[in-house]
Amino acid sequence: MTDKSDARQSVKVTGPNGVTWTRHPDGTSSGAQLLEALSIFTRMNTDVPLLWNWWEEDRYQREHDRVWAVLTEWDNGASQRESTNEELEAFQRRWNEEHKKAAEEEHQRRADLVARSYNKERASARLQLSFRSSGHARGVASRGRMPGREEEGL
Repeated sequence: MTDKSDARQSVKVTGPNGVTWTRHPDGTSSGAQLLEALSIFTRMNTDVPLLWNWWEEDRYQREHDRVWAVLTEWDNGASQRESTNEELEAFQRRWNEEHKKAAEEEHQRRADLVARSYNKERASARLQLSFRSSGHARGVASRGRMPGREEEGL
């Protein structure tokens, strides 16, 4: 027969990303609660519909505390050692380079899109319409009259 504490200790859950989580011996949450907490934790700063439903005062903090209460009962086997300054700087450099490269690629993609969709004739027509609607075509704006109105005999 298995002791209850041994059964609790051996509870393991594999998350959607393949990481295996093991519940601490004194933990009481279920595997389903862990997966729900992981899902909420990853969405709690970006999922607008989720946050919209948390309109009550202090609801965000209560949900955050509830999620952390579940997560602290589980261990994912990741190393708990402290990173060295060199490792942190290398990670920061890689992170910055990746994001700079992604931003440059997005900028280039948008520039290519604009270049492909540019039509010189259409741009010229827009400028002419803009110029006409502003009243500058007749010089009326400089004399203080409204465009399209005939000069009244004053």
